[in-house]
Amino acid sequence: TAWLAVLRAPWCGLTLADLLALAGPDAEASVPSLAADPAAPARLSADGAGRLRRTWQALDAAIAQRGRRTLGGWVKSAWLSLSGPATLADASDLANAELLFAALDQLETEAGCWPEASAVDAAVEGIMASPVGNTDAPVQIMTVHRAKGLEFDVVIVPDLQRTVRGGERPLLYWTQVATGPGRRGIVLASRGEQDGDGGADELERWMRRLAAEREALELGRVAYVAATRARRELHLLGSATTRSTDAGPELRKPATGSLLRFFWPVLQEEFARALAARQAAGSEHGRGTDGRRRLAAPPLLRLPVAQVLPRPLGPARLPALRIAGEPEGSIRPEFDWAGTIAQAVGQVVHLELHRLARLGLAREALVPRPQAWRRALLDAGVDEVHLPAAMARTEQAIAALARSELAGRLLDPSATEVASEFAVTAFIDGVLQSLRIDRSFVDRDGLRWIVDWKTSSHEGGDREAFLDNELARYAPQLRRYAVAMRALDGRPQRVGLYFPLLDAWRELYGVDKR
Repeated sequence: TAWLAVLRAPWCGLTLADLLALAGPDAEASVPSLAADPAAPARLSADGAGRLRRTWQALDAAIAQRGRRTLGGWVKSAWLSLSGPATLADASDLANAELLFAALDQLETEAGCWPEASAVDAAVEGIMASPVGNTDAPVQIMTVHRAKGLEFDVVIVPDLQRTVRGGERPLLYWTQVATGPGRRGIVLASRGEQDGDGGADELERWMRRLAAEREALELGRVAYVAATRARRELHLLGSATTRSTDAGPELRKPATGSLLRFFWPVLQEEFARALAARQAAGSEHGRGTDGRRRLAAPPLLRLPVAQVLPRPLGPARLPALRIAGEPEGSIRPEFDWAGTIAQAVGQVVHLELHRLARLGLAREALVPRPQAWRRALLDAGVDEVHLPAAMARTEQAIAALARSELAGRLLDPSATEVASEFAVTAFIDGVLQSLRIDRSFVDRDGLRWIVDWKTSSHEGGDREAFLDNELARYAPQLRRYAVAMRALDGRPQRVGLYFPLLDAWRELYGVDKR
């Protein structure tokens, strides 16, 4: 199914008929073996054959690179070779794709073992993707939970009739109950095996009723959030079903667990008027001759069959410059690797610190992982010639973090409300901005720390002036972080930069500024 989804996706876009022609004849063969079969294109349409050929060439080359890059980098390279970015509509989609690749990189282990499918699913579920497509776009699409804390002039809530898929009947029920003033206990119930009500006994039925009441209350909270996001207009859209009676069609009560059921006391009259108007007009719009509703097939989104990757820009060709005082014929190098190495090392250090926070470990757990670092640095664009220098700088930064008392305080696993690579969206100066904070936590004194890691180094004199200049450079960014976090909890803040290679801290301010 996963392979068929890849071939159906916009970068390939095979029709259902071509997918059947490819995979249908041999139910035992794997899709890769069928796609690699030279005779496969002959079974497809001319358009499908061209799409399969182009897609399989890119995938076959990517499969050959397995194990040579980090997991996220490997998937990203395959996606790029398939012109994946060309299938996206908004710039923020690219940023969200990068979040996915970074999450896959977090699953990389020192031994190079590939993660289980369940671990991949868990990593993907934990991604906090930005709901913002374009800050200038007139429409933003997001879940009700994502909209919490935001407001819009017009809010449209569609598909009110939809319900959450119910879970399976559990083997064990449990819930907290009050047992006295200031005291709480736990009630446990196993799945009953008696006859009647699906085998449930009285205790299980009580636990199920209690769970249903709590779900209804939660549904009310979701409905409240959805309805209160609107400043001027709120549009609630849904569909109701009918049943036949001697007097004609009659509205059914919406399903339990749907927002339409919650809003039904208010919206029932609207649906009744709509049903009466349809009956009066004799309209059966949207239904076939058998009375069933016709469902339109979803459109097939796909790139042109002739889609090709843009040509990469050639290397910059700068004229040879002779510097006064240098021997005749000496030139400056065409490319300075210092910036690339610094950026790549910064990425690796951020990944290591995020991994540490995710596992809830102290700074002493920062140990050398040369194999993982090497793959990450190569994936970040460092070539084999400059790899030793990048590895040495990475090792230096990690070792400095592992022995620093100040870093130990910033990485204290006992801190509360710890967040690493924390994605937050907020209105700042009238603009909706998506931010990513390196680390935030609350210390024992109730202060909210906002930390930005900087792997900058300084080898000249006047170290203090360099640190002050770096703080001035990043002050606007730190202020945006502070504004966003203040909107979340309002605690007094300590906001600043930490430099692992220099074991230095530069603070924007140490108290809450309003």
